[in-house]
Amino acid sequence: MKVLFYTDSAFAVSETFIQNQIGSRCPFERIIVYNKKGEQNHELLSTCKAYKIELTPKTFIDRLLSKIDRLIRRYGEYSFPISTQQKIISIIRENNINIIHCNYGQNAIKFIPIIKQTKTALICHFHGFDSSQLLNSSIYVRNIKKVFRLVNTTITVSNDMTKRLEGYGLEPKKNRLIHYGTDLAKIKTIKKEKATGGKIIILHAGRLTEKKGVPDLISVFAKVFHKYKNLELRIIGSGEEEEKVRNKVCELGISNVVQLQGSRPHDYVLKEMKQADIYILNSRTAENGDMEGYPNTIIEAMACGCAVVSTIHAGIPDAITNELDGLLIPERDNRALEIAIERLIADPLLRNKIQKNALEKANYFSVELMQNSYFNVYQEISQLTN
Repeated sequence: MKVLFYTDSAFAVSETFIQNQIGSRCPFERIIVYNKKGEQNHELLSTCKAYKIELTPKTFIDRLLSKIDRLIRRYGEYSFPISTQQKIISIIRENNINIIHCNYGQNAIKFIPIIKQTKTALICHFHGFDSSQLLNSSIYVRNIKKVFRLVNTTITVSNDMTKRLEGYGLEPKKNRLIHYGTDLAKIKTIKKEKATGGKIIILHAGRLTEKKGVPDLISVFAKVFHKYKNLELRIIGSGEEEEKVRNKVCELGISNVVQLQGSRPHDYVLKEMKQADIYILNSRTAENGDMEGYPNTIIEAMACGCAVVSTIHAGIPDAITNELDGLLIPERDNRALEIAIERLIADPLLRNKIQKNALEKANYFSVELMQNSYFNVYQEISQLTN
């Protein structure tokens, strides 16, 4: 069995779930096709066959033919140049590819003409904004419906995502719900450390975008800090709201107790999680409709022994049972967030109970279970297409 994995970036720091997906221990050959290298090099690019493709036409003729192709097929921006289509078809044929595992719905649209030519089995794997924000585009909706008719299998990462996409044509009998998995063995090798001076460390890790709600988190932390002085907030990540976040910290006069650490490698994030007491992901639906898929950082934080506070949003309730292994609050409810943080600070028994239950819950979201689920999908497709 040979599986071609397509991802735009190989590999973005914020997409460890794709690294874990491709880094399968299952017995099949993996081929990676990507457009650009991400922020970090990865051994997968040297241990697997990897091909870099271009997303812009090479010549005037290529540009002209690609434009005509987009107009005829009505793909809009969701299309590869003709030269890139031909290169991918060559890769498929030269490597005798059985299955294409395509990450993100907009990329699966680009593969439609390729699949029609090669008759290769296609998996469309949804992750987040491709099942939320992009649904505001009529061009995307029209074409994703074509994908739903064409694919052998779709993969969704949460119950919420599955139900939402069913309203746009996702076929339940073709779909597999597979939650992201975490490398628990790797996490167990990292030593748990406590902050000096008895401080309670509160951590957020993720891109600084509207859907993460970090400015509101900072405002709430400032209120809580005035009641409980033994606190420190650490924020890992960068993004379009970075300046807004910095300004908010300065405005509230809490620069001495808030660490803005910028983007960091995944191993560094895990070490910070091991030191943290409370992990907060204040997710919400952004104004443009962008939503989370299934935030893997929550499972990582649980596996690192953090008490997690998050919101009733997207796939988060799939991971957290409220009051048992985490605390869930409504989206954009700063008062509820403040109360939840104060409860965990003021009640060590509650915090310890949630941390212990979270450690146990994380065992159900291992990378091995996730990869086995993918392999089962590949086997199902192979049996049906042979």
